[in-house]
Amino acid sequence: MSDADDGKNVSGFSVASISAGLSGPVGYAEFLNSTHLRCGIYQLGAGAEDPQSPHDEDEIYYVIAGRGKLVTDNGILSAGAGEVLYIGPGVRHRFESIEEALTLLVVFAR
Repeated sequence: MSDADDGKNVSGFSVASISAGLSGPVGYAEFLNSTHLRCGIYQLGAGAEDPQSPHDEDEIYYVIAGRGKLVTDNGILSAGAGEVLYIGPGVRHRFESIEEALTLLVVFAR
């Protein structure tokens, strides 16, 4: 994990390396924690149950691979490779109907 707290740091990360450290049907690895944002890789296997609860921060998911649905109090969004999904603070959400294992870049704003 990198502590990039002054806005002047520059870092590169390998999704493959981060993902390799995850095991089981559900996994999360945070790789950046700075003053204004946090980033991680979230993986959900096909058919997995998403255990997450609402967060206090704005959140963006970038779907790197896989296919499923993001279910929220406000509706259902398709979650497929290349899509970007936004969730506001406090909004209940979970991934469901995971047909192909999902690999997601997660960005939390502070």
